[in-house]
Order: sequence, then structure tokens, then C-alpha cells
Amino acid sequence: GGDVVFVSPPSAGVLLANENRRLSRARGWDRLLAAAKVRGLYYQDNATTRALLPAENSHLLRGCARVYTDAYVRELTRVSPRLTLRSDAPAPLSANDCPPPPIPP
Repeated sequence: GGDVVFVSPPSAGVLLANENRRLSRARGWDRLLAAAKVRGLYYQDNATTRALLPAENSHLLRGCARVYTDAYVRELTRVSPRLTLRSDAPAPLSANDCPPPPIPP
């Protein structure tokens, strides 16, 4: 009786290159969703989450995690009729609310 929504969080750099080389989105993600007949939230499909750069290729800094979570919840309310965003919810966060990752020494 529930909704299944798969989530693909942000990745970057060597990790993203490896993901694309080993199992492209079309061969993996898209086929999985179609076969399972479920919805999915792919970070590259959302302007806010697409702009987030993981600090070390797979993990977001705390401020960026807040932005990601905000966008993720808003997308969940869009794809699932079981969820609604409260009318008094704050304005959406943007990638500008996410500090850039530190530059390694």
C-alpha cells in the first residue's frame, strides 16, 4: 500500500566517472525503474541537486546536505500523492545556500 521511490544522490569526480563507465544511467537506473515500475529521483534531473558538488566525490558538506534534503523532500511531494508540503513551509533552499567544498592543500 505504499509508494516506492528510488533515490540517486549526487556524486562527482572519479566516482561519477566510474559509475558512468561501469553502468550508465540508461543501462542501469532507467532500466531498473522501468522493470520495477517505480518512480525515481535522480539528482541530475533537479536544478538544485545537480548544482551540488560533493566534497570528496560522494558526501555533501553539512550545509549542502540541508539543501539536498530540502530539494529531495520537495521532489517527494511532487512524485507521491501520499505526501504534501505544508502550506507554511519555508521557501526552497538553493545551491547558493551551499558553501563550496574546501580546496585540498
